[in-house]
Amino acid sequence: MEKSEKRVVIKYFYLKGLTPLQIKEKLDSTLKDSSPSYSTVKQWVSEFKKGRTSTSDDPRSGRPVEVTTPEMILKIHKIVMEDRRLKVSEIAEATRMSTERVRNILHEYLSIRKLCA
Repeated sequence: MEKSEKRVVIKYFYLKGLTPLQIKEKLDSTLKDSSPSYSTVKQWVSEFKKGRTSTSDDPRSGRPVEVTTPEMILKIHKIVMEDRRLKVSEIAEATRMSTERVRNILHEYLSIRKLCA
């Protein structure tokens, strides 16, 4: 059972008027080991009391991944095809990106990996 499904069940029991402890007991009897912790149940009941209706995660703050664009993927692909002996750090310098992002593009988008050391 996924987290969002468990939250829906918690919300259902909360709307029926059960306390967090009663909800936890019902979840334990049904889900056994995959039951959420009491603190999680208590937190979600608190959220529902405050008026929250959604059971999905809120959007998180942080930097969006704007560097991984089709243009940058194509640019990195061209650089690698011109000289296959380049280091990831050299590609990162040429594209003015982080080595982590270049490595991600090479592996995830271009399916390029190191064959030998």
